[in-house]
Amino acid sequence: MFCFELKAQVNLVPNYSFEDTVSTQMCFSYMGLNKTKYWFNPSNSTPDYINVCANTYTANYPLTSTIPLTCYGYQFPKTGNAMVGIGVYKVPTINDSVNYYSEYVAVKLNDTLKAGVCYYGEFYAVLADVCEFKTNRLGMYLSQNSFTTSVGSFTNSIECQVQFDTTYYFTDTLNWVKISSTFTAQGGETHLTIGCFKDGDHLKKTRTLSSFNSLCSFSDNPNDVIYIYIDDVSLYECNPISVKELYNKYHFKLYPNPSNEKISLTINSKNQTGLNIKLTDVLGREIKQIEYEEEIDISDLEQGIYFLTVFQNNQLLVTKKIIKQ
Repeated sequence: MFCFELKAQVNLVPNYSFEDTVSTQMCFSYMGLNKTKYWFNPSNSTPDYINVCANTYTANYPLTSTIPLTCYGYQFPKTGNAMVGIGVYKVPTINDSVNYYSEYVAVKLNDTLKAGVCYYGEFYAVLADVCEFKTNRLGMYLSQNSFTTSVGSFTNSIECQVQFDTTYYFTDTLNWVKISSTFTAQGGETHLTIGCFKDGDHLKKTRTLSSFNSLCSFSDNPNDVIYIYIDDVSLYECNPISVKELYNKYHFKLYPNPSNEKISLTINSKNQTGLNIKLTDVLGREIKQIEYEEEIDISDLEQGIYFLTVFQNNQLLVTKKIIKQ
């Protein structure tokens, strides 16, 4: 993947991290996209809006919109207090060839794309813990009009301008995965849609067992849904001057993960002053807070899932999920 200099670094995606809500006084334990500004549901399905504000307005934790524990797994947003969740595939058996369940999230861009101009698209995704099925299809589609469809309806002719590498399965339940690419616009594109645009005959899928037991009640088996969290959606105009990841100020590397004694955290940044680390459990309870150091001792923790958050001068930089074996 080549990196490109961004012209003026103007993100064309409104409410790119889903932080702007219609009203924080109207948060509920389950929320659809109508609770977050500008984003909408382009099909007759039910994508989830997930915001920490839901924790205050529910007597039954967890539910579909609570953080960090939802009906589908443990996950903090990549940044801020909000993210969205979509089911991109559901099958009763591995040999099923019909994708009868799919969800999308869509938004109208702040500006119309120009013909022949280079653009850089990017979004982050992570697989929910409950999922037993994995697929190789997840992408960002830019269209001249609002993309609309119904559940189970596929033309299979849509090719996303920004697409997860289809030679692999999307399997990461720990780390937010960046899906990005550059492309040349046809011109007139006004809308951005994220999801899976292929049916069961036009994608790959595999199955591995999940140890996560949902605390929510479902009418059918939640393990059969490929459920993916989405955050931090960006679209920039670019030019072909190569630079060293101008749009990424910090580079984090966390390993080994899972671990039973120590975890190494390297932060490749010239400015490492004021860095602090906080460890919390899946219910958001603080376990410890320390100044930044490359080796973090977790030998005193019980087995399970935790969240490691890095702050700089009290500003949140990143949250990573870790597993203590």
